[in-house]
Amino acid sequence: MLWLMNDENTTHTADRVASTVIWGDLETRNFLKLPKMFAYLGHYDGRVGREIQPRHLLLVIALASRKFRTEPIIASWTGIALGLGVRPDTVRRWAYELRNLGLLEISATTGPRGGDGPNSFDIEPFVQLLEAADEKWRRWRESGGSE
Repeated sequence: MLWLMNDENTTHTADRVASTVIWGDLETRNFLKLPKMFAYLGHYDGRVGREIQPRHLLLVIALASRKFRTEPIIASWTGIALGLGVRPDTVRRWAYELRNLGLLEISATTGPRGGDGPNSFDIEPFVQLLEAADEKWRRWRESGGSE
C-alpha cells in the first residue's frame, strides 16, 4: 500500500505503481527528479568528499534543472549564479573544477551579435559517474548486502 499526498487530503491507494511522494502536487508541475544515488554517491566513489564536493552536486542539479528534452543545456554564469545565490565567478570556478575532473563538458556559444554567448553544458559525464556508482550498489545488493 502507498500513501500519496495531494492538496485536498491524503489518499490511500494500492493500484498505483509504488513510489515515494514527498512534495505532493508539486511533483506533477515544474519538478526535477533526481536519482537517490546523489545521496549515496560517497559510498561508491572515493572522490566524493575529496575532489567532488557538495557544491559540485548543487551545480549539477542546477544545470539538470535547465535541461529540456534533447536540447543542450545553455546558460550564462550570471543566470546560474542568480538561481543559486552566489557570484558568477563562483559558479564558473565550480564548473571548471567539475570539467577538470572529467565530469562536465563546457562549450562556448556565439551570441546573437557574434560575440560571446552563454555556455553550453553537458552533464553526461556526471550521469555516467552516477550510473557506475549505481551498478556498484546493485552488485553489492545482489551479493547479500543490506542497507
